[in-house]
Amino acid sequence: MASRHGDYFFKVTILFILFSVTLTNDLRGNYSEPGSSECTTQECSIVRLKSSLNLVERMNSSADPCDNFYKYACGNFELPNKSFGSLIERSHSEYGRLRAKMPEKINKMIMATLNTSKNFKPQKLIKNLYSSCINPEGKDHNSSDDIQFLRQQLMELGDWPVLKGKDWDESNFHWLKIVNSSHRMNNFYEAFLKFGVTYYKNNTHAFFFEAPSFEFSYHESTDQIRMKIDAYYNYMVRISELLGAEQQLSRKDLWDSVRFEFKLFDNIYNLTSDSSISNTTITNEMSVADIIDRWPSVDWTEFFNTTTQPFVEINNATMIILKDSFVYIENLIRILSNTPKRIQANYGLWKMTEKMVPYIKNSTIKISFRHNEMIQNRVHPTENYQCSRLVQDLLPTSIDALYVREYLDERVKPVVTKMLTEIKSKLIAILGSVGWFDEETRRNAIEKVEAIKNIVAYPDGLMDDEKIEEYYADLANLEASSFLENVVRLEKFRWKDQIEVVKLPYNVYYRTYMNYTITRIIDVNAYYLQWMNSLEIPAAELQGIFFDINRPSYINYGSMGTIIGHEIAHALSYNSRKNDKIGYLNDWWTNETDKKYRDKAQCFVNQYSNYTIEGLDQKMNGTRTLDENFAENIGVRIAYLAYQDWAKRNGPEPSLPEMSSYTSNQLFWLSYASSWCTSLLPTEIKAESEDIHPPSSSRIVGSLSNIPEFARDFNCPLGSNMNPKNKCVLF
Repeated sequence: MASRHGDYFFKVTILFILFSVTLTNDLRGNYSEPGSSECTTQECSIVRLKSSLNLVERMNSSADPCDNFYKYACGNFELPNKSFGSLIERSHSEYGRLRAKMPEKINKMIMATLNTSKNFKPQKLIKNLYSSCINPEGKDHNSSDDIQFLRQQLMELGDWPVLKGKDWDESNFHWLKIVNSSHRMNNFYEAFLKFGVTYYKNNTHAFFFEAPSFEFSYHESTDQIRMKIDAYYNYMVRISELLGAEQQLSRKDLWDSVRFEFKLFDNIYNLTSDSSISNTTITNEMSVADIIDRWPSVDWTEFFNTTTQPFVEINNATMIILKDSFVYIENLIRILSNTPKRIQANYGLWKMTEKMVPYIKNSTIKISFRHNEMIQNRVHPTENYQCSRLVQDLLPTSIDALYVREYLDERVKPVVTKMLTEIKSKLIAILGSVGWFDEETRRNAIEKVEAIKNIVAYPDGLMDDEKIEEYYADLANLEASSFLENVVRLEKFRWKDQIEVVKLPYNVYYRTYMNYTITRIIDVNAYYLQWMNSLEIPAAELQGIFFDINRPSYINYGSMGTIIGHEIAHALSYNSRKNDKIGYLNDWWTNETDKKYRDKAQCFVNQYSNYTIEGLDQKMNGTRTLDENFAENIGVRIAYLAYQDWAKRNGPEPSLPEMSSYTSNQLFWLSYASSWCTSLLPTEIKAESEDIHPPSSSRIVGSLSNIPEFARDFNCPLGSNMNPKNKCVLF
């Protein structure tokens, strides 16, 4: 094994070669095809050299790979500048580093739209929205117009008593009226009750109710809540005065509002002594007819008609998901019946004001908003970054569409899709020979894996300019002057979009809707969705150490292939196995086979519960991490087997520069382990120990010690830590 001095010499050698190749290839014009054994382009050469450097700078080659492969592959992975440096430098894993780089990539992309003359609607929308956000006060727009616009919105909802003073008339006020009107006007409102669309069951959507968010948290101490209430109240007073409220009256009104909000917050989950609740079976779904019957003091018919028409028709049989809000609604109505209308109105219209204030381009309000964030320990980003972040959130489809055009090589999607298909086929082949399966369960398992739907990189429609233009057809043009008015237009567009979705089957919506693939295209992650039997590999995941079109396949299969294998394996992992091929919860396992499955699961529970968490004097919880451990053990092996098939079809690939002593198979395993190298701060170790995923060291050692092909490739003797005599195997 090489010494650490040798590792250092190796790194210097790689860097020298990297410089030489860059210089040499500047004079050449050769090209390589993805996945080919030859590497003749400058880009390919640099990528392969970087791959070597990535592996070796993490490795501790003096460690024994057959004793602890994680220490061998990641023993020199250290977190530079743990307390200082940039967010990227302080990120403790490859996922953290890639996620930390994304804001700058998105910001760079947004900046490019400011100088474009293209007529592509996403670019125009981004350009105008960002310009209206960053536009200095007094340039093309008077910030007082935004304040006047906000006041106009408040007036249309019945006017804010804080601003109206003693002249406010309560005769026409009802809390539900402002909920109704605000959804139609700007979709900012959720002060009393949150209403929206969610997944229901059997591949359908449904409307839902749930408690709104509050300023307070049950996780905070009494002193923390008291400090937050003081900061929150002072912020409310300052904003109301900037909007023209009379000081003395507004202070009393707003203090009553704070007390009212805390009362709602304190009653979210508290059952009252009212026997009508205690004698009622609390349910998570109710028909409209049952809601009307249960709470007759509220005009629910008017509410549903106002918030959903003309987009969707609701009738008495329509089911509404309560999301654990039955008790909250019960308490809400009781509290409102004993609360003066002035307090209700002040609270309700403040909550809308609070949502809209951050979008007002007024320096005084901006300073006040910042002050409130600092008191609540929120980091306030620069104006440029803040505007970029708001554009990402408000125009997700536009951002996603531009991201794949700007940053994703068009060759990536078909290559990764083919990789996914090959990995899935290996799991199907294994299922065909599992000895403990009965034939009925085997057939159902194979059908489920075959039926897995997938989105690799992006939905196909995202690259169709005409479809994107059609998607935005109903969105009014955004102006470069008024940011607040632009935000209101976008919120109205988003509400219409969300409401209309309820008419579609869940999987159709998922497959065709531009803006919604469960995840964002710019998410650095991968997902299996058990209620849809579907997996997603977002475009942002296909970068960095996880995938590069110019790397050898043994590296890509070792990093991205094992991630894909993990997500595919979730179709049959512990928590997902009772969902059928469509995604419905429908137990298709025979009793005998299910018992054998659970017996095999206990082996994994025992194995992982025996690992000690590094940095903590405690063992892992093998039960908590069971589902992820199943997926990892299966996923890594099927990715390896898929690579073996690839190598048979395409022939051997050359080794990485300066790593010719390693076989392609060994580099596969190194690529896999290296992508999970982690260096945690003491405060982070405790949090990771409570996660459903195992710590990286246990992830690597646990899965590879169960895979005989790993032991064979590294010549690990039987009985060594990485080749135990008794292995846990599911399939």
